[in-house]
Amino acid sequence: MKYSGDLGAAVFPKGSWYIIVDNFDEHKKYMESFHKKCMTNKKAIELWLKHIKGLDIRIIAPQHGAVIEGNKVRKFIDWIKSLDKIGIDLLEEELNTNT
Repeated sequence: MKYSGDLGAAVFPKGSWYIIVDNFDEHKKYMESFHKKCMTNKKAIELWLKHIKGLDIRIIAPQHGAVIEGNKVRKFIDWIKSLDKIGIDLLEEELNTNT
């Protein structure tokens, strides 16, 4: 068994929360900001993806957010793989834009 830590974490709007993700496409908007700002960088995500390749992952249970299970696990993996700039990559871009 492996734990996802904060991978899959979500920040819900005030008064809105659920324990299991029913609609992954709708849920992505609650995860995007956190993952772009709080994950280290794209390289860290790529290393994690390499580490989990071939594993039969049935549930992603983030420390903060909602449980992702079933076919939504593959949707999560595809989604996180698609994020272009994360963490320091995003900060570096912002700094370069402001100079």
